[in-house]
Amino acid sequence: MDPLINLFTMLRLPFAAALVLSTLIRERKPLALNELVEATGYAKSHLSSALRLLEEKYLIERIRVRGRKHLFRVRAEGVIALIRDHLSEIRAYLKSVADEFEDEDILNAVRMLESELHSLLTKLEEV
Repeated sequence: MDPLINLFTMLRLPFAAALVLSTLIRERKPLALNELVEATGYAKSHLSSALRLLEEKYLIERIRVRGRKHLFRVRAEGVIALIRDHLSEIRAYLKSVADEFEDEDILNAVRMLESELHSLLTKLEEV
């Protein structure tokens, strides 16, 4: 399966929304609903729900061109925030369970991962 779709479903997006977001990222340009229908194979009604969800999560935006036609494009800051939030959740889980491990090797690995995630999240804040 497509690695971007896997990533977005792992980040708790429904498959259709993950497919739309992946398609928009790969195309590197705004697409109209008809183009998304063609690229994904989904019906307009199904895509409308996925697009609405992606807009609500600030992962895409709708832009109006030539009167009534709409195009959809990725909001990079939204995608970065989605990834950052998920990494923050993982870090919080690691912090909360670190003391549960009696094995020093596991405990050290968990603490190292938590520390590395903290460093990475700090860098992501600068983006």
